[in-house]
Amino acid sequence: MRSDGRQPLEAREFDIETNILVQCWGSARCVVGGGLGGGTECLAAVTAQIGEGTACGVEVECSPSLWAAGDDRAKLALQERLAREADAWLTPWRAAIPKIGEKLGWHLVIDCIILSDDGGLREALSCAIRAALASTKLPAAEEALEASDETTEALPFSLLPAETPPTTLSVDECPVVVTLAVVGGTLLADTTADEPADAMVAVAVAAGGAVVGVDVLCGAVPPALLREAVAAAPALAAPLLGASSLAPAPR
Repeated sequence: MRSDGRQPLEAREFDIETNILVQCWGSARCVVGGGLGGGTECLAAVTAQIGEGTACGVEVECSPSLWAAGDDRAKLALQERLAREADAWLTPWRAAIPKIGEKLGWHLVIDCIILSDDGGLREALSCAIRAALASTKLPAAEEALEASDETTEALPFSLLPAETPPTTLSVDECPVVVTLAVVGGTLLADTTADEPADAMVAVAVAAGGAVVGVDVLCGAVPPALLREAVAAAPALAAPLLGASSLAPAPR
């Protein structure tokens, strides 16, 4: 029995809100396991500009309150690792970034901040990113912009038409990530910071339950348990995928 009474493959409740930040094209907040324990909270914001081709980058920052003074190396290492992981999660989705004609396209930057961490960090981060992308509204751009061979740098938004329907982003190929801990010979879903683990597995799942990535985060996982983790991930991801596609704006 787990300390909070959950079954081995039972995840905590979560909450997602979109359009919570200004001065960005899309934003979202995800809290996993909120309540008296505080839970894990992540924010994501999407900004964009037009440039040659299409691109998407991810930056992750941890709130200073998560780390003791002088522990900057551990903080930077975690930020860099999460940014690399998030960049890899988005690999199958990048083809959905809109192009403008043959040469130009949108360059997106996703800035994320981790405000609190009580386990389920990758769930919260991936859901915040996916919901922020789903809420993103890009100004419609004229294909005539790409006719000029002289412009190779990012174009200012003042060149874009002001009264046209916005462009939205499909997030079908953008996955959420579920983590499963190995404790003895048992898999535990969505472990808290206080729950021990012999190993951790992260599984990225896109729309329709498609598994698009598997990563052993730490420890050694027997092949049978790894297959079990991959098999369990789509069911755990389904509520996260649904909520991050249709997340409400704050009241």
